[in-house]
Amino acid sequence: MSHSLCVALESTGLTTTRGKAMHLHHCISRFSRRIPPLRTFSRLYSTGTDVFYSGKTYEEVVENKELVKLLAQSNFEQLSLSQVLAYPPLSRGKSVVLAAETGSGKTLAYLVPLIESVMKGKIAAAEAAEGSEVGATPAAADDDDDVLFDEKDVDDDVGESSRFHGREALLVLCPNAMLCEQVVKVVRGVFQPAGITCAYVSSQNVTYEDSREGFPDIVVTTPVALHSLMTGVGPIIGPEWTFDGLREWARYVVLDEADMLLGGAYGKKIEYLMDELRAGDRERAAKRACQELGIEIDAYWSMPRHVRKAAQLHGGKGMLEAGAQDHVKLSLQDGRLHTSKVWLRQYAFVAATMPQEGRETVGAKLAVDFPNLEWISGGQLHKTIRNVDFRWLDVGPNEQVDALARLIEEELGDAVASTRTGAPGSDGAQKPRIIVFTKNTASSKAVTSRLEAAFEDANVTIVSYHKGMTLQDRADALQALRNEERAIVLVCTDATARGLDVPGVSHVIHADFPASAVDFLHRSGRTGRAGARGVVTSLVQPESVDLADAIKELMDDNDSMEGAFSRNRSFRKKHKKYGRFVKRGEVGELST
Repeated sequence: MSHSLCVALESTGLTTTRGKAMHLHHCISRFSRRIPPLRTFSRLYSTGTDVFYSGKTYEEVVENKELVKLLAQSNFEQLSLSQVLAYPPLSRGKSVVLAAETGSGKTLAYLVPLIESVMKGKIAAAEAAEGSEVGATPAAADDDDDVLFDEKDVDDDVGESSRFHGREALLVLCPNAMLCEQVVKVVRGVFQPAGITCAYVSSQNVTYEDSREGFPDIVVTTPVALHSLMTGVGPIIGPEWTFDGLREWARYVVLDEADMLLGGAYGKKIEYLMDELRAGDRERAAKRACQELGIEIDAYWSMPRHVRKAAQLHGGKGMLEAGAQDHVKLSLQDGRLHTSKVWLRQYAFVAATMPQEGRETVGAKLAVDFPNLEWISGGQLHKTIRNVDFRWLDVGPNEQVDALARLIEEELGDAVASTRTGAPGSDGAQKPRIIVFTKNTASSKAVTSRLEAAFEDANVTIVSYHKGMTLQDRADALQALRNEERAIVLVCTDATARGLDVPGVSHVIHADFPASAVDFLHRSGRTGRAGARGVVTSLVQPESVDLADAIKELMDDNDSMEGAFSRNRSFRKKHKKYGRFVKRGEVGELST
């Protein structure tokens, strides 16, 4: 840092010594890093008016033709915009943030390239077991892959061989059991014929198809369940289900709904898991760099901190650039690095909303902790889906349920009329699937009871989903939503707002208006998925008018809703200050 800058900082009165001034400058620099420009789908790929498909096929893009065949058998032939953009960096071993709008195909966007890497690893391990010549490990991370640097917890025995015999698996963390089961269903339904095994981990058990095949290729769980297992019965099941084991086998790590997982709701559980993974990252980065330079791990510890930090961020190449040769004798031939077979962990942070404004947002923290992440964004990130029709209905405090019943009766049309009047219905037509969102369990129960009474004589199924129900009852409700031959209405809370993927949902109704723009985007994203059309109707009660008006204004201008994400903080703060919601970049007049 320049002397003039130190003097300037000192002159503010915030610090009295040059050392403190330098520390303050370091803190400012650390938190003022800009998130890298997002690679948006709309800039790289265009298919005319199509807002979902890229025009690329798996046959063109994916190297593993067995996977291509399996995808085709499940009617996945074209890649979505998110999938075609995510495949190259993930298949090269890069760690990424994939932030794309709801219904954009994010699950397959990370599963296809990472399962392809898992399959390469299994082939390499089998060849090694037979004593064959094995080339470079698949999907090896680049020298600049992302490792959070913190020297604590780097063990002295970093040079020891793995205790878990080279097992490499994909770990997928989801916020709840519903999303875990959904991921497991996709893996088993599409990829199981390729020999891919998938384990669903609860807090008490590990279950997968065939334990005789050894450790599973994919582990799907929640942070709470995984932490509970590893602090409970996990060590009894096997050493893999300990934190030491986790460091060794979790080569690929996906955080699905990353903004929710890292946003504070999961507290110490997710922090502890991530700390364990990062400790393993530091061990591996040190070992890899030492192998590339041909030095012992003890020599690594004898070097200055800035050289060790360079090893964590950029491997042996970074150590050379930081002056490692000035501190230890290197065994390099013609100045070339040795090949290291130590893999570095690959991360994918996947979400439909990724707040970036402010130092404490998830996006800003990821940009600091993983400075070399590749950021990929959907063209409609933090905006509403263009193929969905949004409708608004103002209702009074006691008009909500009656208005809801009228909406549903209009949507169900023939399904209601044919039963009540004896007239024939349109049997060949797609039966409506409607999701009604309420604010809490009590509201969900009340609305369900009223709708059951209102449609008692109709050919309509009414089901509910909330945390007051057993897991089995919730699973049955989702199964009915997917498979019911009659028209169906699911009354639920925000427990189903994220990630639920049910084809053919024709209408989403906000019976209770969502508490924030984030919730509005996630709820509304249950329809209009994979390029289909849909309808979203909002019942706006007096207390929600301000937020609804702000969302409508942003939608009309096709602007990002991030500025209205936090209703309890930034939204209310702006509304109180200016008497209305002021969009980002606007200058508002102070409220008098």
